[in-house]
Amino acid sequence: MSFDSTITHMKYYYVMCQKGRRLHRAYVLLDPESADILHDSLESRYDLVQVCDVPKSEVEPELLL
Repeated sequence: MSFDSTITHMKYYYVMCQKGRRLHRAYVLLDPESADILHDSLESRYDLVQVCDVPKSEVEPELLL
């Protein structure tokens, strides 16, 4: 897959992970395969993990990484 092709397949994802009382939230721009890898990585380290695609209109700019 070319770089240009990868860019067009990128989506915004909401990422939330929690361990105990500590909660982290962010929005990131990733391709679907990378989002799956991120989810699996976070799931091994946190009690609760959510990685889901969202429309650009729902992205909170102050949480965009």
